[in-house]
Amino acid sequence: MWRLLPIVSVLSCAQRFELPEGELAASGTRAEIARVTFNRWTDFITLQLGLDEGCDVLFPVEQDDSTAWPPLQVTWVIYDDPRHVEDGDVVRDTFFSGDVLSASDFEPIEGLEPLGFKFLPPGQRAFLDLQHIEVFSGTELALDALFGRPMRARIFVETYQNEDETCEVVTTWCSSEQEPCVPEPLRRVHVELGTLNSVREVTFYP
Repeated sequence: MWRLLPIVSVLSCAQRFELPEGELAASGTRAEIARVTFNRWTDFITLQLGLDEGCDVLFPVEQDDSTAWPPLQVTWVIYDDPRHVEDGDVVRDTFFSGDVLSASDFEPIEGLEPLGFKFLPPGQRAFLDLQHIEVFSGTELALDALFGRPMRARIFVETYQNEDETCEVVTTWCSSEQEPCVPEPLRRVHVELGTLNSVREVTFYP
């Protein structure tokens, strides 16, 4: 279970974190740790993690706007307007050799098919600002996330290997204002937008 340790600042929106040097791992797997949905769009933001064969966290080697928050890869999945697809419908070799993230990996939503990806440029990070990330060990990390201005949350991710040697990812959260922090299950964060796309309300779903 989680050790509730202080989060150390290893990256911020003001300074780009430099990815560690190294080659792609020979093999691995991907996992979605959570997604961020919105009341105004079918498009959503997916938070992806790469894991090696022992389920330890892999750092991305490719450096672009999708890997601005290592060890995560964060991108919009576009459904509504094909003009918003700026980074193709397939992303390759981010975490390990042969690593593929395809738009077709995601399910249709209300009759709409996923069209492709748009990485989050700095100007579009007001909806999701991962201000701090700390990797406690190969299988544990924590994020300090800001969803607009109304809500700051602490998100925990733990990975482990099942009896069948597949990797399981458990994501939990608690409000940064909650003391003591008692993490609850998390799979989706829903953001209600108001006037001028200001964040009005944030709801966390297991």
